[in-house]
Amino acid sequence: MITHEKRMIELISFTRNNSEIEPYGCSIYDEAGKMLISITGNKDSPINHAEILAINKCAAYHPNIRWDRLTLYTTGEPCCMCASACCWANIKEVIYATDIPFMIDLWGIESPKRAVDVMRLHPKVPNIIGGICKEESNQLFVERKDAFAKACKEHRWL
Repeated sequence: MITHEKRMIELISFTRNNSEIEPYGCSIYDEAGKMLISITGNKDSPINHAEILAINKCAAYHPNIRWDRLTLYTTGEPCCMCASACCWANIKEVIYATDIPFMIDLWGIESPKRAVDVMRLHPKVPNIIGGICKEESNQLFVERKDAFAKACKEHRWL
C-alpha cells in the first residue's frame, strides 16, 4: 500500500503543477515500478479524459507493452468510458483517489455508475483499489471546482 500512496501523491502533485483547470491526472507504471506515462486530462474534447490520453500515449510510446502487467493510477475514479478503456486495454490494476460520489456532490456532472460496476461486465477485469490518498485528491478537486466547471460550460459539455 505504501507504493500506491507514494505514486498517488506524486500524481496529485504532478496534476496540480501541470493543470490550472483539470483535477484529473493519470500515470501508468510497469511491473518493475517504472513510470511510463503521466498526464492530465484535456478539455479540448469531451473524451480527452486523463485515462484515455494515458492509455493512448502508452500504446504509442510502447507498442509491444504487456498491458496485463501495468498499473494505472488516476486522481478520479474512472467514469464509464475510462473504466471500459482500462478493461479493453487489459490493464492489470487501477488505483484511484477521489470517488464518483464526491465528484457528483462537487459539480454533478458524473454518471453515478461506479467503475467497479462497469468493469465487472467485461471479460478481463482489472484489480481496482479506491480511496488511495483520497483527502489530498479531494482537496485538488475542490481547488479546481470553479475553473473546471467554467471550462466545461464554455465548451458546452454540461
